[in-house]
Amino acid sequence: MRSFRLLAGLCGLLGLSAVSVTEAMALGQLHPPCGPQPQPFYSELSARPALQVVRDEPMNAAWVPPVCTGWTKSGYRMLVALAATFRFHGSGDDLLARFGDVSAFKDIKYWTASDRRWRILIADAVAVDGHDSRHRRPDFTAAELRTGKDLYFLQDDSRSSGSVLYQMQVLEIGPKRLVVAIENASPVRAFLMTLFHPGDLQFLYFLDARGPGIWGLYSLTRTGRGASSLSSGHENSYVSRAVAFYRHFAGIPTDQNPPVLFSDN
Repeated sequence: MRSFRLLAGLCGLLGLSAVSVTEAMALGQLHPPCGPQPQPFYSELSARPALQVVRDEPMNAAWVPPVCTGWTKSGYRMLVALAATFRFHGSGDDLLARFGDVSAFKDIKYWTASDRRWRILIADAVAVDGHDSRHRRPDFTAAELRTGKDLYFLQDDSRSSGSVLYQMQVLEIGPKRLVVAIENASPVRAFLMTLFHPGDLQFLYFLDARGPGIWGLYSLTRTGRGASSLSSGHENSYVSRAVAFYRHFAGIPTDQNPPVLFSDN
């Protein structure tokens, strides 16, 4: 248990979610919303998100990402998918602005089983001018995100060993659909160990209008084959992060509900 706490804290992913997890036993059971019906399918409005985890297996190295993900490297160590439905009466640009408002990531809370309390997930987050810049700038506007250009921000996890540069890009945008990709552009290190090389920690968000004032969010988290073996397993950590960011983007208080421990499911 101590080793789990250490790794989860260093990766910035510690916390147990208030949702249940279905473990995928085969790759064919997980489909992002790229045409066929997504799996897992969106949960009902106001219900807990549907989640699915595919663990590290030898056959995962041959997985080819769907074209709509924008991912070019094959394989993964772990995939975590979340699908949920939420109310939102604003425009697509209003939703997009929540991604550009990176400084608000500091408000995201998550539950830690070790401390048995809610904690801040991100100690600091700030937009920067570019890949090679550490010059802080105001949050990104929806207009900037609409260009599809690579945008960069620094994020300092509350339990990590330093700030990490992340790259964000809007892959698709329309009145009823948004696709946003985020990945680490600098290494994630802990105690002189590199846990994730650049591009080894990826987050993808599909947002689709499903009716008047109703949106669906499907998020996909991937850890690359080049990531440290220490990043494998620890499903609770990845699930907790996915749930926390879903709630943030959906406008749901991230500490709204009592958590349900993963071991209780």
